[in-house]
Amino acid sequence: MRLKNVLFALSGLLVVVGFLMLLVPLTDVLSGDELSYSFLILGVVLVIVGYASFKKTESLSVIESLLVASLAWLVIPALSALALVIETRIDFADAFFESMSGFTGTGFTVLTPSTLKKSILMWRALMQWTGELGIVVFAMIVIPYFYETARTVYGLERPLRIGMNLYETAKRLILVYITLTLIGFVSYVVTGLTPFDALTHIMTTIATGGMSTYNEGYNIIYAYSPSSAIPFMVFMTLGALNFVVLYNLITGNFREVLRSEELRYFIFALIILSAITGVTYRVLEGGDFMTGFFNQVSGMSTTGFNIGSLKNLKNFTKSLLILGMFLGGMTFSTAGGVKTLRLVMFLKRLSIYTEKIVLPPSVIKRVVIQGQTVSDEEVSISFMLISLYVMAAFIISSLITLFNAEYSFIDALFETVSALSCVGLSVEVITPTAPLAVKVLIALAMYIGRLEFTPLLVLRSLAARRKY
Repeated sequence: MRLKNVLFALSGLLVVVGFLMLLVPLTDVLSGDELSYSFLILGVVLVIVGYASFKKTESLSVIESLLVASLAWLVIPALSALALVIETRIDFADAFFESMSGFTGTGFTVLTPSTLKKSILMWRALMQWTGELGIVVFAMIVIPYFYETARTVYGLERPLRIGMNLYETAKRLILVYITLTLIGFVSYVVTGLTPFDALTHIMTTIATGGMSTYNEGYNIIYAYSPSSAIPFMVFMTLGALNFVVLYNLITGNFREVLRSEELRYFIFALIILSAITGVTYRVLEGGDFMTGFFNQVSGMSTTGFNIGSLKNLKNFTKSLLILGMFLGGMTFSTAGGVKTLRLVMFLKRLSIYTEKIVLPPSVIKRVVIQGQTVSDEEVSISFMLISLYVMAAFIISSLITLFNAEYSFIDALFETVSALSCVGLSVEVITPTAPLAVKVLIALAMYIGRLEFTPLLVLRSLAARRKY
């Protein structure tokens, strides 16, 4: 393993973070607030050091790329935490938690948004907007030849192409992202949101992040603009779609959009599960259908906005939301969860195993999705990730109840699945006053969930290398 190449790739990512940090003092200037010197100084340092340190190298190996991805998602939140500590005077643990929640697109918060100036609220939105698309994608545009060095890292972050090469793919991904953000901004303003609320909330909607500028989250938006629920649900759903589907949608290639088997399964599951949750809200919770439908769309798209409090919901209703968060959105999207395609692979393989009982041995059946045969290796990887997810959910939930017996297991599981799927819906296990051990466990869940257990693969690979 070439450690220098790992550091070169990391330095390229830090340039992007530096440019993002410089947007914070720029927001201060535009809003007339006191300059955020910590972001200004750290941003300038990261840009200069990053550009000076980055060198074009041959493409990273798989293990090197795994290490870059694993380290980047620790280093970048740590740098953000450093700036937040200086600017907001909170302790480093809370600042790191907030930054991890931001960049992973989860949406949990341990801050009080009403006490923050606009530039810090914008930073929280920026973390989600860039973190969910992937810092690597932005680095391919900002850093010359970065796409040649980190092509394997990109393969881990966004393993798809919608262009002739990775550079063109990155440009098209950003074009799709910006287009949807602008359309969403206009639609939010039309429904009554202020321009600042519209901008910050569409950034965290299309990124399926869910951070809000208010202490009570989307509830405040819904209170003064109930009609905003419709565009919010539309853009939460769009954020959970595969980028190939989104690109075809924006370019008018509707035939290819309709051909997507995963899209059909996702939309079907989303509508059915959201409708069931809406009925449950009406029958069991004494609420209204729209509230339940909205909250499930938010949960399954892994966005994290919610109407009303989730804390006192009945366990059955919480279980429905847990199921939605577990399923998540489509592959190659900003959404989390186990992803629709993986679940479809698993269910089709399960169906084949049951059919083998009655079929003659000469009949060989394979998993086929959208007319293409899926290899046994791909099915095995999907099964492995689903298994790791389930095991992590139950282990972390059990540890949370161990550290604080006041939490019920269903609440601990709700919060853990929300973290693993990078959702942010909360039954108030995570609060500013939550025990440090609980915050650490949830931060760990956000980390491994966003990277889909990449850190575990890195540790396993390094251990295997030592044996041989």
